[in-house]
Amino acid sequence: GSTQATRLTAARQIGEIAKSHPQDLTSLLKKVSQYLRSKKWDTRVAAAHAIGSIAENVKHISLNELIGSVVTKMSESGISCSVDDLCAWPYLQAKITGSSFRRLFNQ
Repeated sequence: GSTQATRLTAARQIGEIAKSHPQDLTSLLKKVSQYLRSKKWDTRVAAAHAIGSIAENVKHISLNELIGSVVTKMSESGISCSVDDLCAWPYLQAKITGSSFRRLFNQ
């Protein structure tokens, strides 16, 4: 669109797409982010609004949920630890020596 109002409406619609299809978030962000490098100011601004709208519309994970997920994944892989262990990385690192940390999260 050629007007600011049209671009803002499109940005909101892109945010709604992100909300409706969270599995496509990475692809959507890749497509939108390329417009941040446009030579045209209006295009860069519209892309920034779209990314803002995406951020407003996707589910955000809390720190507690993230830690819980990590502890669960580690437990499923046979590594016992607590939140305190996660915060004490050198201690935890000794527990997982010899295993692939990346493997835990790429299953």
